[in-house]
Amino acid sequence: MIINMLELSTAHINSRTVESFNEKYYFGLIVYDKPKYGWFIHVPEEEFLSEMELPSDLERLIKLAILKDCVWIMLDSDADIICEIPHFVW
Repeated sequence: MIINMLELSTAHINSRTVESFNEKYYFGLIVYDKPKYGWFIHVPEEEFLSEMELPSDLERLIKLAILKDCVWIMLDSDADIICEIPHFVW
């Protein structure tokens, strides 16, 4: 099977979301560490988003992934920053 993955810079999540991930709190999402570089995040079904209490930065990325028909998001410190998406310095 071949699936779509949205690759984004870790700069697209804010420092509080990063702290949560570093403390292994994932807001009910399936998240895998990408040691030293970022995280892999499984994109939940759209109907479950309303049940989840996600920070706005993370919800924005998940909605983009759903729009692009992606199953995973890869946040990587070496990935490009997309100017059209808010980004943060931390």
